[in-house]
Amino acid sequence: MDAYIKKGISIHESIGTLPWSDQKDSAVQLRLSAAWDILNDADLQLQRVANRKRNEDSIWGTMGTVADDGKLDALVLHLQGLVRYRKWMILTQQRSQSKDIDFVSRDPEEMSLLSDAVKKFDASYRQGRRLETLFMDWGNTLRAERDFDGAVLQYRRAGDVAPNGYAAPLNIAIALLEKITDRPDGATPDDQFEALGHVSEYLSWSSGGGPFPNVVEKTVKALEHTGNPTDASLFAECRKSHVDEEALQTEPDLSHAAALKICVDQARDRIAGRLVATDGHASH
Repeated sequence: MDAYIKKGISIHESIGTLPWSDQKDSAVQLRLSAAWDILNDADLQLQRVANRKRNEDSIWGTMGTVADDGKLDALVLHLQGLVRYRKWMILTQQRSQSKDIDFVSRDPEEMSLLSDAVKKFDASYRQGRRLETLFMDWGNTLRAERDFDGAVLQYRRAGDVAPNGYAAPLNIAIALLEKITDRPDGATPDDQFEALGHVSEYLSWSSGGGPFPNVVEKTVKALEHTGNPTDASLFAECRKSHVDEEALQTEPDLSHAAALKICVDQARDRIAGRLVATDGHASH
């Protein structure tokens, strides 16, 4: 079953190399349909497994649960959550007519898929599952629901399970940046400082050679929402001043991390300065 689900996910992810088209017979739409069919079939099969397991437990009492220590239940629940999250991704791409993945809309089907996925991940956790993949999938789903603090909690759990991985620190930084841009009334300076601090930590300790187009884009958007117009412009100036120190954007190289970190740290320090000044005024 795991391999079957991965096949559906692989087909879905393969659209990244294709130009977008809303024509039903286009390559991108055919692959989305194929991925949906596989994931939907997997969802039905997993439900049958869950139902059969529940019937067996009702016949044998707790014997089945003791025998497998809840591992089968936890696995099935995790896979059900993953399938529903990936089905949501396909729906939101079809709705927005774009390969980009945004946040959940008010569409009842989309909201239901994500809500169900979160419940499945939580139930899997309660059955004893403690894998990095569970926490990353859970965090991604909460992020799609705009529950950024909840997502960060799950990413931190993933980092605890796999402390040498890069995915958890990166996703913590991205979630905190998105938290800033998603708030219509703007985030607090503390939120801004925390987000940029995590970006800096990721670039220092967890990142590869870059380049980091997604991190740069999210950072710029966050700086545009700090309430101080100079934050974004000064960041852009800093990026421009260090462009000659970086390798080509098509080449992985640690110079990308070093140059970006300088500018992120400068932006973070400016926000820290404002926090200190605000605290100073408040104490008088």
